[in-house]
Amino acid sequence: HPAPTTPPTPQQEQLQELTRHLDSLKREQTRVRNRLAAGPVTDWVERDLHEQLASLRRRIGDLERAIETASHQDPDQAHQMELLTSIPGLGPLTAARFLAEVPDFRRFAQAGDLAAYAGLVPKQHDSGTSVHKKPTLSKAGNAHLRNAFYMPALSAMRCNPLIRRFVDRLAQRGKAKMTIVAAVMHKLLQLAYGVLKSNRPFDPNYVPTTP
Repeated sequence: HPAPTTPPTPQQEQLQELTRHLDSLKREQTRVRNRLAAGPVTDWVERDLHEQLASLRRRIGDLERAIETASHQDPDQAHQMELLTSIPGLGPLTAARFLAEVPDFRRFAQAGDLAAYAGLVPKQHDSGTSVHKKPTLSKAGNAHLRNAFYMPALSAMRCNPLIRRFVDRLAQRGKAKMTIVAAVMHKLLQLAYGVLKSNRPFDPNYVPTTP
């Protein structure tokens, strides 16, 4: 008997549409940049690609401002934004993406359930008794939420003391770089869940620091 889920509010649906459209525009921006880097043969195509890139930059900037406005329209949502952005490494856009993809964090009994929902859990590969591949992240789950935490993980590895200590412990245990990044993504998602559940801003002395 699963717990009943609360349907997303119109504000949450709007935020999800805006953040997902931002992701699509950024993918298009990357595609155009790659075309330019490849070196177009004709001047006309090169000019057109530069015009596309300039247009995309303007549209992305406008959309980011719209997301910032939308994420603060609802008082509860605005309060959750403040809690999430108190975590070093999580900026307003990541917080908005989180709230867009997780309209009600209370549906998850614990942080591990939320990590599984995002697909931020290791997947074991076992074949018979002799072949054991390295664990990889599950491809299941909410890819929008999972992808939202990649760049913040890289940022947190530089600016979040708690995350830096966490990374040092993993490195000392011989973990590969991408394994560490995935673990940091998981850790940030746990911290996001923690500040929302406790209704308190990030505090490294309050949030558990063990992996």
